[in-house]
Amino acid sequence: MSMILDYISSSMMFGVLLLTVARIQLNINAAMFQNAFSVRTQTNAVQMARQIEYDLLKAGNKIAGRKIWYCDTNKFVFVGSINNVTNQRDSVEYYMGTTSEATFSMNPRDFPLKRKISGGTPLEQQWGLVRFGFWYYDSNNVRISTPFSDATNCNNVRAIKVFFRVEANEPVISEVDTLYSSVTWEKLLVPRNLNNLYY
Repeated sequence: MSMILDYISSSMMFGVLLLTVARIQLNINAAMFQNAFSVRTQTNAVQMARQIEYDLLKAGNKIAGRKIWYCDTNKFVFVGSINNVTNQRDSVEYYMGTTSEATFSMNPRDFPLKRKISGGTPLEQQWGLVRFGFWYYDSNNVRISTPFSDATNCNNVRAIKVFFRVEANEPVISEVDTLYSSVTWEKLLVPRNLNNLYY
């Protein structure tokens, strides 16, 4: 009889030990996936921020006359020489896509960022964007109400604030919730060629 009790108690202890090891392994796997997705999300955010900074700081570069053509919270159209070439007039347009266009992502909230240069085919970039916006400021740091495309308001723009939030395109599923690694970025860009009073 005691031998049977020993078998039962040792089986129970082995089961508890096995469950504990399995739970630890699941937690380790979730942490590894979360770290991998976090690194990928941070990389996407850095690359996107560099591209936006490079382009927007070229607004009006080597251009005489009107430099900005359309401003809204989710769309910005300007002209400038992107590659710093004299007599090269590039029309640059940034705007948001829709969530249905994010075909390579499991995240239901993300959408592509579209970048079109000089009327060419829009480049659809899948960064994992879930929030994106532009805000425009005049020489007194007063925010200009959007949308606008009239020459007066466009000529008053001196700075552009860009905000975005990037999330991983795959979730880390925990016991409590489904988590997406995320990065938020915000910066006020002051293109020199918009006749800014600070320079």
